[in-house]
Amino acid sequence: MVNIPENVEHWHGATANTKMVHIAITNYNGEENVTWLKAVTDEKYNEVNKK
Repeated sequence: MVNIPENVEHWHGATANTKMVHIAITNYNGEENVTWLKAVTDEKYNEVNKK
């Protein structure tokens, strides 16, 4: 389990050799909710998995 504080941009995900299950539980503040960023590109994913 990971707790990410407000206004902290972060990335997480599986690699070519590991699996991951992501369940996001977020809180609402009125109509304001979590901001999802763009998905990682295949190019960036492949670059990281070469290491």
